[in-house]
Amino acid sequence: MKATTIQTYLFDKRHWNRTKAKAWLKRHRKVAGFIDENGYLHARQIDPDLFDRRSFRTIDLDLARGIKAVVGHLHASHQVRR
Repeated sequence: MKATTIQTYLFDKRHWNRTKAKAWLKRHRKVAGFIDENGYLHARQIDPDLFDRRSFRTIDLDLARGIKAVVGHLHASHQVRR
């Protein structure tokens, strides 16, 4: 099974504002630039053009706190070697 990578974190605006979401991202050492869209604050981590567009899925990271993530498969040329 191919590994997925988080492309964007989604913060439900009913639970989060920019200040709180930015603090969460900082604690978890993530990028904190935001796009405000469809009831969510989007914190993009990686350019979506680096992913296979057909691989994107949204997953719940913490349903009670309103945190989701968009994950996908990076194109082979952008994968991190382990």
